[in-house]
Amino acid sequence: MEFSFSQMPAVSPLLVVTPTLGSSPFLAGMMEDVAALGRTVPLQQFVVAPAAAVGALRKRWSSSAVLAEPPGCGMYGAINAAADAAGDWEWLTWINDDDRLLHGFEDLWRCAQAAPAAADIWYGEVDYVDADGSKLAAMPVCRRPADVPALLASGLAPFTQQGALISRDLWHKLGGMDASLRIAGDFDFWIRAAASGARFRFLPGTVAAFRVRPGQLSGRVTQAKDEEEAVLRRCGLAVGRARRLIASVRFRVANLPRIIQRTWRTGRLGSRRMYAR
Repeated sequence: MEFSFSQMPAVSPLLVVTPTLGSSPFLAGMMEDVAALGRTVPLQQFVVAPAAAVGALRKRWSSSAVLAEPPGCGMYGAINAAADAAGDWEWLTWINDDDRLLHGFEDLWRCAQAAPAAADIWYGEVDYVDADGSKLAAMPVCRRPADVPALLASGLAPFTQQGALISRDLWHKLGGMDASLRIAGDFDFWIRAAASGARFRFLPGTVAAFRVRPGQLSGRVTQAKDEEEAVLRRCGLAVGRARRLIASVRFRVANLPRIIQRTWRTGRLGSRRMYAR
């Protein structure tokens, strides 16, 4: 399907949420990415941080709304708080304080704006980068959105939150994120979306970057695996075994060059092993 950016409906703001502890050395770079996107895309950004960090963040980035996260809520509760506090928005994304929004994200947003009825979740491609911002490899991605439910039911991530847009209607339908989770909240949201019949659309092109570094939440691989397995047990996403197998094989074959490149650059075959390292 082709979209004409010159004949778009009246735009509504994009909501960009950044949960942070306020101490990341990469936060400034991420804020610059959002500011650059804001020069061509009408957006509002909400930074959510512990109360002790709010004053310094407001002073440094006065053009962004900075909220104090509800006590004990965790990252996903912080995202919920920002979505509730924001005013007029039609699409939401959240970007961690050590990740990057790239130029292609504008194209993703414009596609979502041009065809709001085409999908509830739009997603693009995301790169792995190292602590210095150098590309390691492109992350595996599902180019066939019809396979998304089957991949999720198999425990595979078909895309990542850095490269995704969520519609306001779907967000409210699902009640936002599960704030009881600490690592697998995005995986849980995608599964609940698929189980609800949400429509997914893929846009080729790199839109964001996921930074692989020591100390990140993704490195807690045991906790992440336990949460994901618990989510799968309770999700009720009914997908037949044959369909799951076919989708999994198709996903791995299509992404084999990316998996080989990731393994070559990091010395780890699986993403979990790379995060743990």
